[in-house]
Amino acid sequence: MTRLGGTEHGAGRPVVVVPGLDSSKEEFHDVAAALLRRRLAVFAVDGPGQGVLAATTTVRADYHHVIGQVIDALGLHGVGLVGLSFGGYYVAESAVSPAEWTCPSSRRGSPARCWWSTAAGTSSPA
Repeated sequence: MTRLGGTEHGAGRPVVVVPGLDSSKEEFHDVAAALLRRRLAVFAVDGPGQGVLAATTTVRADYHHVIGQVIDALGLHGVGLVGLSFGGYYVAESAVSPAEWTCPSSRRGSPARCWWSTAAGTSSPA
């Protein structure tokens, strides 16, 4: 996992960027930059079978657990998810998992705004 940015633009609400099946987090600097310009904190992750982990791990059918582990490790209570290509499937799958912390944005092009909710209430998009 590599943090692409967050504080240089006064970032606030967190967004996790999930790459597609045959891509890596390094391919999405433009997406991260667009989110940072919107004052969002960005965390891009290569999950099992992706990017730098592709040679040593395999794709998991329960990728929502991977996203949950990232969110838990970062200590987040509300988070936006942006999935690119097959990563869009991963974030959509996470949105229907039992957790209440997701707001998927499945895109092939530019990032989109989204709403996310936490146990404490609903936040508006940045």
